[in-house]
Amino acid sequence: MSRAAEATPLDNADRLSFNQATAERASLAEVVDACARGGVPAISIWRHKLAETGVDRAARLVRDAV
Repeated sequence: MSRAAEATPLDNADRLSFNQATAERASLAEVVDACARGGVPAISIWRHKLAETGVDRAARLVRDAV
C-alpha cells in the first residue's frame, strides 16, 4: 500500500495554503479555480504569474473564488 493510500483525510484546512510553484505549468486562473473547488483557503501567488495575469484580473479571480 502506498503512503498516499495510508494518509488520513484532512479534517481542518483552515491553515492550508497552496504554493503556486507546485503547479508551475498551470495558469493563475486554473490554480485559483482548483484551490476554490478543493477547499484550499489560501494561495501563494508567484510574481511572474501575477505579471502574466495582471494585478486587476488576479485580484478579481481571488476575490470571486471566495
